[in-house]
Amino acid sequence: MKTTLPLIIVSGPSGVGKTTIIKELMTRNSILRESISYTTRDRRIGEVEGVDYYFISEDQFHTLNDADYFIETNLYNSNWYGTSLDHLKEIIEDHYIPILDIDVNGFIKIKDKINNCSVFISPENISVLEDRLKRRGGLSEK
Repeated sequence: MKTTLPLIIVSGPSGVGKTTIIKELMTRNSILRESISYTTRDRRIGEVEGVDYYFISEDQFHTLNDADYFIETNLYNSNWYGTSLDHLKEIIEDHYIPILDIDVNGFIKIKDKINNCSVFISPENISVLEDRLKRRGGLSEK
C-alpha cells in the first residue's frame, strides 16, 4: 500500500541541476524544506554535515538500511545514498512540505511507495551534462 505524504520530488540524472532548481524554489516558497539524504561518499569542498548530507560510514549505512530506516536507497559511483522516512515525517510535523533531490534510480524506488508530486529534469543534451559533471569534480572518467 502506498503512503500519502505531501512532498515534492525533483529527479533527474546527476549533474542536471536539481540542486540549483531546489534552492531557487526554496527561496521563493518558505513552506518548502529540503530533505537531507544520507551518504557514504566523502564531503566535497563547502559541504556541511547535516545541511548538504548526513555523511556516514558504509557500515553505519548498512546498519540503518537493515533496520528499514530508509524509504529508498541507491548506489551511485561506488557510494550509497538514502532517504529517511522519519526525516520526511519530521519536516511535515513541523508544518513544511519536504522537497527531495533524488536521482533517477532513487525515484524509481520511491514512486511505488509514496504518492507525491514529481518533477523530472533532463539535460539539454549529453555533452552539457558531461561538462557539468566534469566541472563539479569528484567523479571518475568511467
